[in-house]
Amino acid sequence: MSMRWRTRAVLCAAAAALATATALTVPAVADRPEAAFETVWSTEFDGAAGSAPSADDWITDTGTGYPGGPPNWGTGEKQTYTDRPENLQLDGAGHLKITALKDGNGTWTSGRIETRRTDFAAPEGGKLRIEASIKVPDVSGDAALGYWPAFWTLGADFRGNYQNWPGIGEFDILENVNGANKVWATLHCGVNPGGPCNETQGLGNSRECPGSACQAGFHTYALELDRTSATESLKWYVDGQQFHTVSSSDMDATTWANATHHGHFLLLNLAMGGGFPRRRGRPGDPHRRHAAGRLDARRQRCRIGPAAVTHGPYHPPPTRKEPRMITRRTLLGGLAASAAAGAGLTLASRAVGAPAPVRAKAAGLPLEIVNNSGEFQNSSVYVYIVGNDGTQQVRVTPEGELKPVAVSDNGSDGFTDYAIPLAASGTTTLTLPKMSGRIYTALGGKLKFKAVEDGNGKAALAYPAGWVDSDPNFGVLHDCAEFTYNDGGMYCNTTMVDMFSVPLAIKLTGAKDQTAGLLKDGARAKIFSDLAGIEGFGDLVVDDKRVIAPGHGLDSGRFAKDYFAPAIDEAWSAYAGKDLKVTTNAGTFTGRVSGDKLSFTGPASVSFSKPSTRDVLFCDGTLAAPNDGTTGPVAAILGAALNRATLTSHAEQPTTDPAAFYQQKLANHYAKVMHDAAQDGKAYGFAFDDVAGFASYIEDGAPSRFTLTLTPF
Repeated sequence: MSMRWRTRAVLCAAAAALATATALTVPAVADRPEAAFETVWSTEFDGAAGSAPSADDWITDTGTGYPGGPPNWGTGEKQTYTDRPENLQLDGAGHLKITALKDGNGTWTSGRIETRRTDFAAPEGGKLRIEASIKVPDVSGDAALGYWPAFWTLGADFRGNYQNWPGIGEFDILENVNGANKVWATLHCGVNPGGPCNETQGLGNSRECPGSACQAGFHTYALELDRTSATESLKWYVDGQQFHTVSSSDMDATTWANATHHGHFLLLNLAMGGGFPRRRGRPGDPHRRHAAGRLDARRQRCRIGPAAVTHGPYHPPPTRKEPRMITRRTLLGGLAASAAAGAGLTLASRAVGAPAPVRAKAAGLPLEIVNNSGEFQNSSVYVYIVGNDGTQQVRVTPEGELKPVAVSDNGSDGFTDYAIPLAASGTTTLTLPKMSGRIYTALGGKLKFKAVEDGNGKAALAYPAGWVDSDPNFGVLHDCAEFTYNDGGMYCNTTMVDMFSVPLAIKLTGAKDQTAGLLKDGARAKIFSDLAGIEGFGDLVVDDKRVIAPGHGLDSGRFAKDYFAPAIDEAWSAYAGKDLKVTTNAGTFTGRVSGDKLSFTGPASVSFSKPSTRDVLFCDGTLAAPNDGTTGPVAAILGAALNRATLTSHAEQPTTDPAAFYQQKLANHYAKVMHDAAQDGKAYGFAFDDVAGFASYIEDGAPSRFTLTLTPF
């Protein structure tokens, strides 16, 4: 079986912005006439079966890296690229076929090509568009582990240097991993690690393919670089539907210009394994003998056209405060979700061979750990403080030292021992340095954190994934709270977004005393019993250890993948005949459904395809919330309304009366049970639970003490 990239016409076209004082408004991309663009480059994959792509247009990459560049192409990929026909060839029918093969020695080979031209750019005052029609490998489940097809660009100055990434800019137009029905789109820029593009992660977003799965047929993936207004932008599309935006206002002018104000070259490849598949999947390397699938880039176009589109500054959604703690979406960016991949999420990292110096104990925030569980003695409770300091992944020692994560920290069992024991009795006082991360508590046994190398050979940490049966920490009773402590103050929350196991409460002492996460008496047992009795939610209860969030129950068969479908259909039907109004800090958006799309006018034009149950539960996909001040806040409010079952019944959102929440049969009753159990009614039951201020979150600009309490079971 093979992977085929059918590129029938690769086009790059440009049209300079009109030199006129009259503003020109360009219609939506899907409606834009071809006459608005000039074709500047095209190529065909029309050749004899078994032949190579045209050497006049394409460079075939071979080996495991560029000469003088990082090993394994800088991503930890497993394969070796070759120019052999069995890996890379035309099929005689307008397709480029790339086949990944594993030989008897376990060695993978595959194919990768890049354009000779490096001058695909948006001129000043113009617009660049690149697009391709692609079908990704039609594989799923364990058989799909490691698949990583990609359609992307690199800045021209990377060629021949190979050490200046990510400053020269990388536009990932399509990435797909592990057979997921998702397209990932990302901008890489600035410095690594960290920087304005949060490297090595980049500024990305993802969504499911509309209409049919990415693997089921061809979809058109596109990117536009718009330099026609003072605020420039990059926009990503799939089948004409925009799902990701990064603008020049998201970073300093120099970083933006270094990434975008010059030529790029295009790349097509099929990688096997590497850091990105590990972060987005489960432990394990690619194992099938053949990588199968077809990528059909019917038209790859680089087009430039004028527009009268502007983007305003970011405004946070209603009730949110900046800087803010939002589970997974901002603070940790999916940290726990990535743990099942065995590599964790590299929030910030460093070269394994060049560890950062150990920091001396610094003045920090006093952290008190209070064990009021009533079930476990101090001697059987362990604390772990892990996260990042903005430059690298770190952990805190019992002495309050901030130390970098290192692969050499793994012991003979293959795992680190970052446990901080509690005092023999009473309150345990620690020091919390300035960092962002999680405070884990483990009861009755230690957690197994594994230090690994990410795709760039840098140290990263695999976090516990208590919702995965095969995770080494599945049998350990554990939970966590999340925080950011920086020069601006302390921002923290308890969380049930992934699961609930150990009742935790937090208290901030400073400008005022604040608490969050306190549960009612007997709440833990009631949470377990209540969910066990709700139709569709009972399988989320795992003995007496934990309750798994419904989103994490989708792939394990514990929760119905189409649970919200009738409620979503009902809402889409309702707003086909009446207006839906959504108010954010940017103003009021008015929406109507036409076909499959809910489109809003107002401060900006934003639209959403009909979401899936997964999108609702993870607040991702069609409901992903970019930090753009327009689409993001509206997506957050829609996601909250669907989880709370208020979208159809309340035509003005957000709904702020909690008495209206969760009143329908098809609601996120997991979140409802968590809120019912809280003394103040606040909890983090899903990622958008901060909409209208119902999350278990507190902050203080002048903190003097932080207390984490294990409350009674």
